[in-house]
Amino acid sequence: MPNIAINGFGRIGRNVLKAGLSQRGFTVVAINDLTEPETLAALLQNDTVFGRFGKKVTSGKGYIAINGKKDSGVQPKRPTQTPMEKAQGGRGVGVYGGVSNQGGG
Repeated sequence: MPNIAINGFGRIGRNVLKAGLSQRGFTVVAINDLTEPETLAALLQNDTVFGRFGKKVTSGKGYIAINGKKDSGVQPKRPTQTPMEKAQGGRGVGVYGGVSNQGGG
């Protein structure tokens, strides 16, 4: 399974992450979102529709850690600034509806 960069960490992006964690070799190398890592971690841990996530989620400056593993780096707010080279030939998952390349991205 390729490395994954998630653009948009709303309910869909969080569930892409949760579903992927059950797959061998799934690694999120970058998350691009408008929100700070602390808030993203809280939303991942406690979903109002799907309930509590069964893993321990913590955060710090520029990352979210799941069960102590810091494999989810939170990157700049603009997709054009997300270092996709970290995916090393992997895939980007775009689940954010507000992206436009008009005006230079």
